[in-house]
Amino acid sequence: MWLVLECRLLYEKRFSIFHYPVMADEAPDYRDIVHNPMDVATLLENVDQGHYLTRAAFLQDVELIPANAKVSILPFKHVGGFRCFGPIH
Repeated sequence: MWLVLECRLLYEKRFSIFHYPVMADEAPDYRDIVHNPMDVATLLENVDQGHYLTRAAFLQDVELIPANAKVSILPFKHVGGFRCFGPIH
């Protein structure tokens, strides 16, 4: 299951925004809003380092990715049939 989830996060274009940590120059306020950031690269690094001893611990970090997105960006909006996020202003 972990491998399937990791592959979906890595290869589906809709998740590409979550591949790497949010950089301060991209979103200066991000660390003020999101107190426990998570991204796919960090998630996979944690897997490689044996950080996750249980499936629950792994899934907890996976769930941080969309949870952080929800608090740091506007809700979904539909644009040309696609579900897109809008930036915070």
